[in-house]
Amino acid sequence: YEWCALDLLSASPRQGMRHVTVLATAVACQASNSPSSGRPNIIWILADDHGYTDLGVAGIDTNVVTPNMDMLVRQGAWIKNGYGSATQCCPARAGVLTGRNQNKFGFHTNEIDVGYGKQNVPSSIHTIADHLRNAGYVTGMAGKWHIGQDSQLEFNPCGHGFDFYYVGGQALFFTNWFEESATCEKQLRVTNHSNRIDQTYDFTSQFVEKHRDTSFFFFWAVKAPHAPMLPDDDPYVINFQLKHDNYS
Repeated sequence: YEWCALDLLSASPRQGMRHVTVLATAVACQASNSPSSGRPNIIWILADDHGYTDLGVAGIDTNVVTPNMDMLVRQGAWIKNGYGSATQCCPARAGVLTGRNQNKFGFHTNEIDVGYGKQNVPSSIHTIADHLRNAGYVTGMAGKWHIGQDSQLEFNPCGHGFDFYYVGGQALFFTNWFEESATCEKQLRVTNHSNRIDQTYDFTSQFVEKHRDTSFFFFWAVKAPHAPMLPDDDPYVINFQLKHDNYS
């Protein structure tokens, strides 16, 4: 299920950034003031199928080691009673991105999975990215979209308020990042078999670095720890097994 508890967090000052605030819905959203505008920059990180107990700071499972997420909690606030509007991927994402009851625009279940090209959030429904772009923010996202077909320009992130995007699942991604101008008409299909988290993290880092001096909003929808599981030869799997041989 989608765990959408909200963590409102703030971190220490960093060079070129006045302050950092993170909103985490198993999730983290990081904001820093743009030097040029004084408005907060926002990074929102949404984890997929991340269990409530699967944080080191929760102190429930000693085999769970999450120092960076624990740091966000220690340096900010951990709000434990936030709730999503659904318990499945598609409707939960549709609700949290639009701020609306997704049932009212026909997005109440995963049964018609957008991965099969049968369901899209209508283009008339506005997302947080639409509103922030209209307010003058540069907007971007990476990772799991799942509320519209990645390849269809009307329903993918560019059609819902995101200027730049890198979205997909395991090895097939769609992006407009490699074009000099971010338009929905310019889209690349990318096949990349490297770790999916690393791919979207690289894109996120590039976006933040490029726009750090402007007002930006970035949505990093991490496709983890959701299936498909990582292959046995993935370096993260190998490292975990070395540290925790009692886990299969």
